[in-house]
Amino acid sequence: MLSGVLVSVLLLVNISNELRGVFYTMQSLLAAQILFDGGMSLILLKRTSKVIRNHNLQPGRYSKKRVNKYLNFLKLWGYFSSILYVVIVTPLGYLYLNSTLGSNVEIDWKLPWLLASTLSGAMFVIRSKQIFIESSLDIDFVQLSSALIVLISFGVLAAMIFMGLALYGLSAYYFSMYIFSYIFFKEKYIKNSRIFYKNENPRIGFVKKFVKSQIKLFLTYSIGFFYWNSLPLIIFKFLGPEVAGKWGAVNSVLGGVSQLSNSRVIANISLHANSLSTKRDHATAYFEKMMVVSATIFCALSILLGVVLYVLAPIYFNISTRITGWAEYFLMCSVFLINMLIGNYALAGRLVKNEPYFLFSFIVNVLTPLMLLMAINFHDDLVALLFLNFIIHVAYMLWARSIHSKIFKWG
Repeated sequence: MLSGVLVSVLLLVNISNELRGVFYTMQSLLAAQILFDGGMSLILLKRTSKVIRNHNLQPGRYSKKRVNKYLNFLKLWGYFSSILYVVIVTPLGYLYLNSTLGSNVEIDWKLPWLLASTLSGAMFVIRSKQIFIESSLDIDFVQLSSALIVLISFGVLAAMIFMGLALYGLSAYYFSMYIFSYIFFKEKYIKNSRIFYKNENPRIGFVKKFVKSQIKLFLTYSIGFFYWNSLPLIIFKFLGPEVAGKWGAVNSVLGGVSQLSNSRVIANISLHANSLSTKRDHATAYFEKMMVVSATIFCALSILLGVVLYVLAPIYFNISTRITGWAEYFLMCSVFLINMLIGNYALAGRLVKNEPYFLFSFIVNVLTPLMLLMAINFHDDLVALLFLNFIIHVAYMLWARSIHSKIFKWG
């Protein structure tokens, strides 16, 4: 999170609004990894961990052959998703960027995009190997190694931005992720493969059964891509790269503030889950209290950040032309706060029921981009667009609160 904030500051200080807008738009397009993952990595981790654990506890009942089915499917998923991602995202992203930047000879974006989209696709292969190692109960090793790899890769990205090569920095980031993942995980992967892995093609019946059982989660994750990335893509397309750069600079910093503010709720979620089984009313009250604390922290940090960006920083640096105005900042803070609260309601609900917010998430993820897209065609103004987004999310908040109250019988 801190690495992301550092990168955001470097982007704000070192490159132009237009180039920054292209950088954040490329990030949004590369986030299509979520669309192609569809939650499968999470389910594969759970399923593979379970069959390996069962084999270790009862090797007579759970054979290596059953473990091997999941491992072969895991390998197939990694390579298939990687190829599919590159084949679809690379040309579509190119056409989208070219529709806005085609006549702009000042920004070198074509080669950086081709490199970044291709290298980001390789992350599916890396993720499949991480899942295999983590499923073999090397959880601490994977988590520590992954944290170091991300830190190193962010360092490479920051260096590229500092040198004025921000767009190439995206491909350098993914290249570093791939290389250092190979270095960190190679030995463990080979060791675990010798124990369980036997190369054979997964049976079609097994693949169909597995995919069919996860279609609900897949839809939730996949459609979520359009919700989280529709606004930056709409801003870039209809308002231009300069406005997208200003919006992206503030949005990325607020994203870090939101994560920091909500870290206490996330850290205590296991405690909340255990309490629900014994003292439900007490656990619910405690969770609501933690949500209030998170919201208060977010509001305090947002006000502090606003004072820094709009009062103190302009005294020493000329950043007023690099960020959005006060009105846009207030609307963005409000939506981040609402999203944080809705996310916590959904998190608490999933501890009690199986995807109680599925219909809510589906409607929100589909309706939001459509409404924003229709609105921008009527009035191409950032404040108006953000205000509509705020109004929409107030309605979502009331709906989410209603669902939460029904689940926990809390007035």
